[in-house]
Amino acid sequence: MQLRQVTVENFRGIQSFDWKPDGAVGCLIGPGDSTKTTILDAIDYALSPRWNVAIADTDFHGGRFREPITITVTVGQLPAVLLQEDKFGLDLRGWDDKQGLRDEPEGADESALTIRLSVDSSLEPIWHAVNDRRPEGRLISAKDREALGLVRLGGDIDRHLSWTRGSILTRQTDSLLEVGRALADAHREAREQVKKASLTKLEDVAKRVEEHAGQLGVKAPGAFHPALEAVVTLGGMGPLSLHTADIPVRALGLGSRRLVALALQWMAVTEGAIVLVDEVEHALEPHRLRHLLRVLRAAPRDGKGQVIFTTHSSVAVEEMAAEELISVRCEDGRTTARHMNRHRRSAPGPARL
Repeated sequence: MQLRQVTVENFRGIQSFDWKPDGAVGCLIGPGDSTKTTILDAIDYALSPRWNVAIADTDFHGGRFREPITITVTVGQLPAVLLQEDKFGLDLRGWDDKQGLRDEPEGADESALTIRLSVDSSLEPIWHAVNDRRPEGRLISAKDREALGLVRLGGDIDRHLSWTRGSILTRQTDSLLEVGRALADAHREAREQVKKASLTKLEDVAKRVEEHAGQLGVKAPGAFHPALEAVVTLGGMGPLSLHTADIPVRALGLGSRRLVALALQWMAVTEGAIVLVDEVEHALEPHRLRHLLRVLRAAPRDGKGQVIFTTHSSVAVEEMAAEELISVRCEDGRTTARHMNRHRRSAPGPARL
């Protein structure tokens, strides 16, 4: 999949934005508060496989929540499942590199699907597949959006380093039943050991809590005391985490933790996916950053897939070719994204700040 066109209205620092990405790799550069991260968030929200995204009044441009947020993203290189007539085969549009977007595919046009996320003052997000033939659109479910293969790398670092609910480690584990059984047995043994242990200070606190609760009318079936809970589920498996030797990976440096989390998330990336990374240089030394960039740039293969990331690092910019650099600016809420190779006369090659 690849992004063909992105338009944003009334979302955070962006009052209006219209961008036609060009190429399999895009590096967004620009000063602070130029809305680079907001662009990634807008794409993420519009193509998100989540059934819901949290929107607050502060997400509306200037706090004007009576003016709806509208994020419209057109995607090409669609997976076969979405091209079927019983899915969105009748809602497809045409994309031509020179002519741009056409409401109906013509000749050799690439099939494209336009998805619009709308949020009004109710703060309820609604996703539609839209075109000029059916401007009101058709609802598109989270499951169907999941087929688009969008991946946002970077966030929730520590959560992904444990076998917790929704973590990459949990999703990559084949036999969760076996893991659950082993945890339950270990937890039962730990509970018995806690019962036998002398926990005087904890017991004193428990007694004081019992006294105060009793004064408030609580009639408990027994004395308060410290103990491990009897229930163990995949939702509460925080203690089961990724270790290196006897050290939890979450105890490593931020740069190493971020790279491990990126590696875990990368495992979940399907071939031809759209990958978004914010502040790619965060917590990485120059040599680590260069290596990560080379991996990211090599990800799109045979012209399929797309990687878009933001950076403030001169090291990252030096690694990129001119056609991969996109200058982002925002003035009075109007955001623009300008492809650097369209404004250079020099020969192509590594860019310099």
